Amino acid sequence: MRIFGRITTWVASALATTPTTHAGPVFTPPAQLQHQAGTPRDDQLKGWDNNTWFHYQESSDTVVVFIHGLLSNSDSCWRNEATKAYWPDLLRSDSHFAHANIFLGGYHTATNSEKYDIAQCAREFFAALNTSFQSRTSPIQHKNILFIAHSLGGIVCRRVIEENYRSFKAKTIGLVLMASPSMGSKWAKNFAALGRAYGHSIAAELLPESSTLRDIDDRFRQLLDERRLDCIVGAEAVEQSGLGRWKLIPTFTSRIVDGSSASRYFGAERQIPDTNHFTIVKPSSAASQSHLFLMQFYQQKFSTVEQRTSSTQVKRSHSVKRGPVGDPLFEIYHEASAAFYADRDFDATFRERAAYTSVWLSGPSGVGKTSIVRRYIHLSGMRPIEVSLSHLATSCTRKDLLNEINETVRSAEAAAQSSDLFQNIGTVCRNSNLAVFLDEVPLNAESLDIVQAIGSVLDGMKRKGFPECRFVACSIREPDPAAINGRMREQFSFHSLPPWSGSELQSLLATIRSAGLQVPSEYDARLIAEANGSPRFIKGFLRIAKARQAVAGSVNFDMIVEEVRKH
Repeated sequence: MRIFGRITTWVASALATTPTTHAGPVFTPPAQLQHQAGTPRDDQLKGWDNNTWFHYQESSDTVVVFIHGLLSNSDSCWRNEATKAYWPDLLRSDSHFAHANIFLGGYHTATNSEKYDIAQCAREFFAALNTSFQSRTSPIQHKNILFIAHSLGGIVCRRVIEENYRSFKAKTIGLVLMASPSMGSKWAKNFAALGRAYGHSIAAELLPESSTLRDIDDRFRQLLDERRLDCIVGAEAVEQSGLGRWKLIPTFTSRIVDGSSASRYFGAERQIPDTNHFTIVKPSSAASQSHLFLMQFYQQKFSTVEQRTSSTQVKRSHSVKRGPVGDPLFEIYHEASAAFYADRDFDATFRERAAYTSVWLSGPSGVGKTSIVRRYIHLSGMRPIEVSLSHLATSCTRKDLLNEINETVRSAEAAAQSSDLFQNIGTVCRNSNLAVFLDEVPLNAESLDIVQAIGSVLDGMKRKGFPECRFVACSIREPDPAAINGRMREQFSFHSLPPWSGSELQSLLATIRSAGLQVPSEYDARLIAEANGSPRFIKGFLRIAKARQAVAGSVNFDMIVEEVRKH
């Protein structure tokens, strides 16, 4: 077993620009460990054990759970040796995650783990999630749980969620898989013989298309297809390159995890530039691509669905907000950032139409459709039920649409538990002035049935005696004119939201400056030109520029523009 251990450790350390991983915590000499701001914190002067609270606020109902990969641990997995940056600490220092607790999850993995297989790793990790460490609330007791899983950790995490889905059913679950070989890795073949010789179970389980991985994959996909969880969103990313660039060992220059294995559940393959299998989870700073990928998922997906759940009046003692209170760079409108909302001429038009009829709003991504709707609902005092349809973008049938609306209504109202959609909406309407917000409606050339299905729901509610029920639908594409018959035109006011004009973007910059954010005026003309009518582009640029300024003291305009375009 010592020979097997030495070979696997040598490969990991020699080919990757990353430290050798160990079964236990790594203790970094305090003199080498410096915080980004220049002063080390007391809790940085140690290595971090598995299954430990890294950051805890008693008032928070959101937890970010890090779970490491094979032959690693909660310290070495996430630490960048060059800059001494530690990813959990980057999260704690990032205002976008200000409301979240941070837990360092883990399981036993070592070269001598022998028969300790994925199933046992999953049982160990799930037990840790249910344990009240350090006399604090256990991770699983939080209402909102975001898992950040590296490599084997993603497989372990998916098994835990699927096997114990009832424990996660009433929660908002986020799953970020970083270079996770869901269907195995060709690299495992390199050590298959050694693994068999020394009885290393996980080495065999990570072989491509192994029976263990196929079973976990089938079960997890079934969990998603059957929507057994009330709310789960996810993202997957994979490394760009192989480990070292050692030409003498061409076998080892391919990626450890390829795109087909790391893009199974949550969209197309997403490569993180200039990373290998290890460095993808060792960002050097808050401006690194891996951290920006996570931050954007947290803002655009995880926080969005958490707000949707809270807006449907699921009881919570606290809610996660999109960024800090009063964030002028908010991505999607939240009442905490109302002071920094830049009104457009169209806002007045929308308010006038939405006051007496349902509205369908279409327009390019990033021009503020969702924010316009959320702000109107907030100011009008209506009860919102927000149905996000982004996960149905690649395939959405009439049945899928109606089921998603009904499940969201049922999660919003304890008294609305019928299988009949109209009955459930009627139950909510009897007690409140309801606005059903259908966000990211997936329209394509074959979407005639989807548009008509939405119209049929609204028509059905009016026939049942609820004419005051309002629907607001947002889509990138305009609905097919063939689907908009006379009845639909009576029910909906259709509007196409154009990109922002130069003067509107200039007004946005002025609003951002009013919050005290320093934006050099010499950027204005170039930034507005590059934005091409998108406020999201401008805010994305300023978020990255702010992070770069804090780390390096200066920014490269063209480089940041390219980064924003990639996202």
